Amino acid sequence: MSCKLNSYLLFILLVWFVIPTQGQSNSNEQLKDSTKTLSPEYLPVYTAPIKQHFFFPLKFEEIDTQMVEVNHYSPTLLSENIYQTLGIFGQAHQSMIFDFSRSMGFQYIKYPYPLLFKTQDDLVLYKLETSYTKIGYFYGFSSENSLKVNFAQNVKNAIVSINIAANSNIGYYVHQQTQGIVGDAQIQYLLPNKKYGFRASYIINRTANNENNGLANTGGSLDTIQQPEGYPVNSNNGVMHVLTQDMNWQHFYTIKTAKLNLGTITHNAQFQTITSSFFDFLDTNALSQIYTFASDSTFDTLRCYKIVNSIQWSNFTPFTPISTANNFIKVATGVMHEYFEDQRTYYSFHSFTPFIRGNIRLIKNVDLYGNFSYSFGGYIHNDAIANLSGEWKFPQLKLTVGVQTDFYRVSPDYIYTHFQSNHFQWDTTFKKQNIAILDAYVKFKEFKFTAKIFLLDQMVLFGPEMTPIQLTKFSRLVQLNLYAPFRYKGFGMTTHLTLQNASSDSIQVPLFAGKMNFFYIFDIFKRKLKLQIGVDLMYNTTYFANGYSPAIYSFYYQNSSQIGNYWFIDAHATLRISRLYIFARIGNLLSSIQNYNMITTPGYPIKPYFVNLGINWRFHD
Repeated sequence: MSCKLNSYLLFILLVWFVIPTQGQSNSNEQLKDSTKTLSPEYLPVYTAPIKQHFFFPLKFEEIDTQMVEVNHYSPTLLSENIYQTLGIFGQAHQSMIFDFSRSMGFQYIKYPYPLLFKTQDDLVLYKLETSYTKIGYFYGFSSENSLKVNFAQNVKNAIVSINIAANSNIGYYVHQQTQGIVGDAQIQYLLPNKKYGFRASYIINRTANNENNGLANTGGSLDTIQQPEGYPVNSNNGVMHVLTQDMNWQHFYTIKTAKLNLGTITHNAQFQTITSSFFDFLDTNALSQIYTFASDSTFDTLRCYKIVNSIQWSNFTPFTPISTANNFIKVATGVMHEYFEDQRTYYSFHSFTPFIRGNIRLIKNVDLYGNFSYSFGGYIHNDAIANLSGEWKFPQLKLTVGVQTDFYRVSPDYIYTHFQSNHFQWDTTFKKQNIAILDAYVKFKEFKFTAKIFLLDQMVLFGPEMTPIQLTKFSRLVQLNLYAPFRYKGFGMTTHLTLQNASSDSIQVPLFAGKMNFFYIFDIFKRKLKLQIGVDLMYNTTYFANGYSPAIYSFYYQNSSQIGNYWFIDAHATLRISRLYIFARIGNLLSSIQNYNMITTPGYPIKPYFVNLGINWRFHD
């Protein structure tokens, strides 16, 4: 009886969505062929990344409406991302693929949530006909929830956008609960004569996590655990709260007459606040970690704010799309002023950073890009950043060849220089880090092969004692990366493979890390529905992965525990009804075979065998 009832309810659900969307079920490909009339059932939406100060002409790309990546509800699951995590969605994570990048200006701390937290440089501009809405929700057993909402509306000459991502997770082991919300709101406006425009944005990042500091003993096999919620952990009391708020105002005016165009003056103003706290009541007898001071509790708070203003001249506006002309020169130059204050230690400073950037095309399909900045005053005095790249496109072959070089002479994040809590204290002075990156790549359609060389001198990181150290030995890291999405009729495969080798043992990376996604899409119910089934595979060779300490908000170097040399396999199925996507995902299918030793960060096992259900709905795309 129960089976019949479930079948009946499923039938009603399908009818409910199929009937009102039957007129929408025509192929989007047919609608795309029309260049004069757009069906209201297909209104393409485009986005382009925009930088806060170093903006270049915009490169718009259509939002992906395929069903291939829909089931990857967590950004760490996406095919292009290979990350080490703390075992559950919403916690700290770090890429297994080495990289180094810095924007000009001061950076106090880089929180270990790169795929969850947002900055002003992560925002995008929308280009759309009317409106765009996407809602996604997933539920994982047990009590794992995530909600994502994206909305953009065209109001005359203004475009308003709001993006919200919220998650909660009770965890698998004791004291592992996470809660987080990330949101941004933005409005962009351009006068009809295009002489004046502005962009205002607001970002909030908030997380409240219970931090168990990893399992107390993972030396043996985890397959004997009967009640994971009672397994001993290093901390039963650790709590972390982080709140960042970021407001930005950018406006510009083009000085233009009937005969002269004197360029565009752009002013950018930003106000950013960071508030964070970590508390832990410790059992010093059972604790295996190293602390500087003997105490039964630790508590630290951080309250700081930053005010940034930049003024610049350019011969293009921040809203200018990339040119299709055979040759042009786009340049911009200006100066940025920063004021920073740490309200806990009363440390503050002023700094000024002149900068220049350009995009030059002297020959058709050959582009050169470059930027340079140099800072004076304050903590970042004498910091310098230079980037130069070139790209040659062969449209008939759908081929692009590019080279890039980056040089950073920068101070380490301020947390490496000064930190104070009950158990960690340091006040040090480091030399400038000197980082050079040489990069060459080839793109064919969506395929991309990249070769990189990192030259690392005086690099600062957290050492095995969980205190900052500066590497006196010059290090070199070579990296080869292949990203290859293959499609043939209903079959698809996305491959991401990376080889890495570092000359120094202090730079720990897996020799090989790879991720593959296999899937097949076919029509059912007389082509009214589409069904995708597939599997995801991830593998990395054995290496000393970085440990994680919530007390310092960071990953750190360790050489006592190796991870790797096992497979992560997930299975998934997605059902598409017009713009409605329903998916199910089963994770870690091999966990029982591999004795549940599924670990990407020492001390933090990944939850074995889990099931997630989700829904994703797009409107007017």
